[in-house]
Amino acid sequence: MGLWSERQRQFQFFLATPVELRTKDCKTEEQFAKRFDLKPETLAMWKLLPGWWDEVYSVALSIIGAALPDILETLVVRARSGHVTAIKLALQALGVFTEKSENKQVFDNDQLTLILDKSDASTDELQAALARKKTIAGEEE
Repeated sequence: MGLWSERQRQFQFFLATPVELRTKDCKTEEQFAKRFDLKPETLAMWKLLPGWWDEVYSVALSIIGAALPDILETLVVRARSGHVTAIKLALQALGVFTEKSENKQVFDNDQLTLILDKSDASTDELQAALARKKTIAGEEE
């Protein structure tokens, strides 16, 4: 027998299933407990067991994986209709588009002076920091 009992596996599947996809008579934990003749306290204890939520997450991924073809079809339909975000997402999924981000650091002279004053860096390190500051500011030596 595995780590989890059959009832525990059923409850994990229940937790991993989106509410909209659960059966009409078993949408809440209370309904699940009543249906399987379990105490709500038992369900609460199970949720505290080591590895419990890892297993629920694994089941949720398998549920999502089963829906992936439908999700991709919807994405393609939206992309073909010209929806820019869908086009971008489809290209990212295919690995032919990567968003680039640019980070720029700007120091004014007061900030640089403060950094240098509080630094116990060597003269070479301080000169390198000053050179970087000039490069960032677009100055030439």
